[in-house]
Amino acid sequence: MCLVSSTKIHVTFFWGASAPLGSGKVMVSYINKHGKPTANASANQFALGYNYFLSKRTDVYLSFAKIIGLSGYRVGNGTEQGSGNKAFNVGLRHVF
Repeated sequence: MCLVSSTKIHVTFFWGASAPLGSGKVMVSYINKHGKPTANASANQFALGYNYFLSKRTDVYLSFAKIIGLSGYRVGNGTEQGSGNKAFNVGLRHVF
């Protein structure tokens, strides 16, 4: 994916995979991002997660992500900007 604007240029590479493991699935991902939201910002993010299926429509999940070599990037989410280089998520999901 490549995003180009008049003041910022971002180039992002994403790789992800999942595989069945026990009663769930394990997920891994890698993101490499180069851009200029600040002076020559770049970062690599590694993530690992697991979904455990309680039923056909309900699962419990957990994941961990870490940004390495951050230069202008921080871990955040849809509700806050973020301030660190690590994130841990755990939750229960039910699909209607």
